[in-house]
Amino acid sequence: MLAPQWGLSSLLAPLAFAAGNSHLQEFWRRYLFVQNFPASALFNDFITYGLRCALLAGFGVAIGLNTNSALWIIGASCVAGFLTSVPAFARRWPMVPGRAGLLSVAREHWVFGKWLVAEILVYWCSGQLVIYVSAQLISVSAVGAMTAAQSIVAATHVLLMALENFVPSRAANMYVQHGEAGLIRYMRRVTLLGGACVLGIVAVGSVWAEFWLQLFFGQAYRGNGWIVPWWGGFYLLSFLQRPFSVGLRVLGHTKGMFLATASSAVVAMTVSYPLIKNWGLHGSMLALCLVQGTAVAVVALSFRKTLRSRRTAAA
Repeated sequence: MLAPQWGLSSLLAPLAFAAGNSHLQEFWRRYLFVQNFPASALFNDFITYGLRCALLAGFGVAIGLNTNSALWIIGASCVAGFLTSVPAFARRWPMVPGRAGLLSVAREHWVFGKWLVAEILVYWCSGQLVIYVSAQLISVSAVGAMTAAQSIVAATHVLLMALENFVPSRAANMYVQHGEAGLIRYMRRVTLLGGACVLGIVAVGSVWAEFWLQLFFGQAYRGNGWIVPWWGGFYLLSFLQRPFSVGLRVLGHTKGMFLATASSAVVAMTVSYPLIKNWGLHGSMLALCLVQGTAVAVVALSFRKTLRSRRTAAA
């Protein structure tokens, strides 16, 4: 609406439909996990994404797709996933809180969420900044090579998203039932098991990197297999950050997550230009790993400091 010269006015309705229903489906699936209905939540996902893939592929092959029709299909698949959750809601429909309860929850959400909002805003100055600088100093095709190599180990996204579904709520339950000791034990277990899975994915992608690149992208990105191990290191660091972030959320100290992202943003703004200018794509990948490593170090220190301050207050 603000830039009619772009010719995007026809996308307003389908984009609003897709975005609104995507948020609806995401909210309810998380609600199901929190209410201990994992089977219903997974069925919600299966219907949403399975139907979406089938319809996009079917229409794409049969009659072709444009942006509008793809967005309508995305939104409709989210509605279908939401409707499958109705039986679970009938067993435990959300209760409308009273005025006092609503105000109390609103205050808690503000304390908890304000730092997460700030973290999201700062995020675009951390890892994303490295990508933008790479495109400017090297070329857009170099960023394409980075993205192609990243997709080889992108299966780790599936694992990270799966962990995000149930780890925070289970970690909270562990903390309620067994205190800090139970939370730490659970975090260690998640780190060991999840880290082993991530390491396996990274190893398979890195050892046969050229084969995977040629298989998925043909000859266009041949010779860029060396980028895949860099992404492997990045994703291992990214995974290590997750348990500490979950721990901070459970303890209600989301400020630590903001500080981690802000620190990584400072590193990105400091090292991106000289590293990329002098070492090209190697510098880009080194900058990404330094940014992620900074976030891991700060979030780990924040978690440790939060535990120490709670123990001191309790004593």
